[in-house]
Amino acid sequence: MTTKTKSNTAETAAKAAEEVMETVIKTGVQTFENVMKASADAANEGYEKATVYGAGQLDKTTDAYKTAADFGKQNVATMDAVTKVMTAGMEAYRTRLLDSWKDVAAFNMACFDKVMASKNPQEMATAQMEALVEVSQRSVADAIELNKIAVDTLTKATAPVKARVEEVVEDAVKAA
Repeated sequence: MTTKTKSNTAETAAKAAEEVMETVIKTGVQTFENVMKASADAANEGYEKATVYGAGQLDKTTDAYKTAADFGKQNVATMDAVTKVMTAGMEAYRTRLLDSWKDVAAFNMACFDKVMASKNPQEMATAQMEALVEVSQRSVADAIELNKIAVDTLTKATAPVKARVEEVVEDAVKAA
């Protein structure tokens, strides 16, 4: 082999090596760009899916919060109705009780006057017996009247609660 042939072979080998290196570099750069693009695409797709999922979860959470708030609001409205009924009932009960006490005070004074006006023990005993019968009758009548007010109040007060419970059960059955 001559020097010129050696030189041409070396140049050819160098050129071939350079072409191989360029091809390797181009392939490496292309592979790197493809990997980066695929990673970016995968990341974007994952981000979009996460965003859609997060938005869906936020909507569900908002709906659940609204449902819970509405549930609480309806319970407060129910208890407000119960409180109004109970307040009116207690007022009626208190008024009837006070009226009864006023009647008792007036009755006691009338009995005292009758007893004091008695001219003999027989009249005094008769006045006391009449008073005893009257007290018994008034006591029973007052107790019946007060019980009617109490029962009426409780019946009216349970109506909103009953309606609310039925509504909650109905909603639960629909949801199931």
